[in-house]
Amino acid sequence: MTLRDMRIGEKATIIMICGGRGAQGKLESMGLREGSSIVKKSAVMAGGPVIVEVGSTQIAIGSELARKIIVKITA
Repeated sequence: MTLRDMRIGEKATIIMICGGRGAQGKLESMGLREGSSIVKKSAVMAGGPVIVEVGSTQIAIGSELARKIIVKITA
């Protein structure tokens, strides 16, 4: 499942980032890396940004980048 596919309020762990060094580096600079725990806070329909919470920080991620983040839903 991708970050884009998650429901608002769901918690997940990032298990893989599909993308080149550029995408991985950009996400890592925002604190998003394999093993990170996240909560999806909101999303805009029709390709808008996805808002996630990592720790106490909220981050906006573009829709295309969100599709490259593979997650596993956690309890």
